[in-house]
Amino acid sequence: MKKQKFAIWTLSFLLGAVLMLSFGCEKEEVGASPEISTAEVTEILDYTARCGGSVTTKGGSNIVALGLCWSKDNPEPTVEDTFEPSGDYTKEGILENEWQFEATMKKLEYFTDYYVRAYAANEAGVSYGEVKTFKTLMPERIYHTLTPDMLVTHTQCVWEGPKEALCDGDITTYWHSSYDQDVQPLPHYVQITFSEPKLVGGFAYWHRDAITGGHGRSGNPDQFDVQTSADGTTWETIWTSEPDLPFSIAVDDDTYVEQGNVLTFGGDNVSSKYFRIRVLSNMGDVNWTHFGELKVFEYYPRELK
Repeated sequence: MKKQKFAIWTLSFLLGAVLMLSFGCEKEEVGASPEISTAEVTEILDYTARCGGSVTTKGGSNIVALGLCWSKDNPEPTVEDTFEPSGDYTKEGILENEWQFEATMKKLEYFTDYYVRAYAANEAGVSYGEVKTFKTLMPERIYHTLTPDMLVTHTQCVWEGPKEALCDGDITTYWHSSYDQDVQPLPHYVQITFSEPKLVGGFAYWHRDAITGGHGRSGNPDQFDVQTSADGTTWETIWTSEPDLPFSIAVDDDTYVEQGNVLTFGGDNVSSKYFRIRVLSNMGDVNWTHFGELKVFEYYPRELK
């Protein structure tokens, strides 16, 4: 965030200086503005894409700013829209060895049309390259927001592991079924009730104590199934996982911390208002279960390029 704020301040300062010089000098003293071309857009994903530019002529003075600007609304984006600066500014401006560049556009919206072009500025003003258009991809997984009031558990331990832990954004907290009062045999479930039917093609979950493994593995799920219902009363099993799912410990594993254990229904999305994610068996073969965060998603498999 500090870097972005600094970049915004730097670009604003430099472009402000350009405008002051432009107004304060005769045109023949300032010289021509630079010329720049925009490269093709590459590595288009759901939330990011790459593009670049190349200064073909610096004009009548040093290059003081350089980069990409883009917009989903403005067909001729400028530095007043979203931008990503490039190059290091020196007392001689941005040096020639940085006039050809690439940058990553981040925090894009998925499945959205965008306009992008390169920009360059010297004392005469800001110049822009050709506008390129692209469309971001549909992500493989579109997660649905879960809140505690949407969740019902088969049994609930009164001492620890509240259901709120399943959707609190903290994978070190956990839900725990009852193990000393009203203990019921497997399967145990977490029921999700949406306000309206949703497409769900899979879910992600995190084991309890997956960061340290300190609790041991007993009670951690190793097989699931998923049920849906038209009325919240009569249930139908739509998918069953493989047995003996592995236990994951997230020591120095950023991918696991971010994504968890991801299970999909074979590429199909199922529409329903009511879902039950059931634990059919667990490690330790005990009559209770527990796990950390739970997320459900629409699934759109694709090859990442």
